[in-house]
Amino acid sequence: RRLLDLAIRNKNEEVVEAIVRQKIVMGLEEDKIKMSTLEKICMLSLKIDMDVFHIFWEHVDDRNQWPAHISLPFVHFVQSYTTLQSRLNLSTTVRPAITVDSMLDEKSLLFVAVANKNFICTDSLLNFRASPNTACQVHLDKELRLRCVLSDITS
Repeated sequence: RRLLDLAIRNKNEEVVEAIVRQKIVMGLEEDKIKMSTLEKICMLSLKIDMDVFHIFWEHVDDRNQWPAHISLPFVHFVQSYTTLQSRLNLSTTVRPAITVDSMLDEKSLLFVAVANKNFICTDSLLNFRASPNTACQVHLDKELRLRCVLSDITS
């Protein structure tokens, strides 16, 4: 935990990402990254500060109100978290209310990343989505075409 705090203070994104990925995968409850770490990861990026994060959180259910930039460590955090969710076989499709889990949706992040021409994040998210789940890929493809962002990715 001290190493993570030090890496965050020194804006060392590579070290933070490595620690976060490792701890999320760990099985021991006391070693897992808490959700409050999400805010610390957001503080790393020069493109997204705490004010932007709070705007994001307040409008989490309205994609049109989301801030323009998403940091790569944030995307990687989402990927690690959703991987953990799938390993635990937790449902991410039905939510009774807006929660942190509803924000942690790599598909939604993909739309924002593409709309803002953040192709590093887009590439990372598309690689993460590449899986044998054909139905999921077809659904994502349809949504991207509906939002006219698929041409941005291919160009």
